[in-house]
Amino acid sequence: STVDSFSFISAFTIGRDLTTLLNLNQNDIDILRYTRWGLLITALLSIILAMYFESAVDIWYTVGSFVVPTLLFPLIAGLYRIKVKYSLLLMIMPMIVSISWHLYGLAHPSANGYSGYIWDLDPMYPGVILSGILFYRWKK
Repeated sequence: STVDSFSFISAFTIGRDLTTLLNLNQNDIDILRYTRWGLLITALLSIILAMYFESAVDIWYTVGSFVVPTLLFPLIAGLYRIKVKYSLLLMIMPMIVSISWHLYGLAHPSANGYSGYIWDLDPMYPGVILSGILFYRWKK
């Protein structure tokens, strides 16, 4: 039942909320069609994740390594009403650094077979450091 509810919530988020951001038609028939596409996208993404990762903990750990640097400082800025000059770049650049760090680790495994990250730092840390630096430099 959890899988069903998460799938339908994700599908409805794609079908309703994302289409609102993209300024697409919002009548009932279009929302139903977008939600069906959202369910298909959600199912395909779930299958890909299940085939790639060995456990749900691995999924949360890896996704968290990319999402925390992306959203931590923008969330703090929103919470404390701090204006930031380049908010989109503040989210994109740390994610790119974290993903690049992760891909480097996958391409250069250590002797024990684990990801060989530079200085043995998990991908989240370089992203958070960059995000903090950019936040400090770009806050108004």
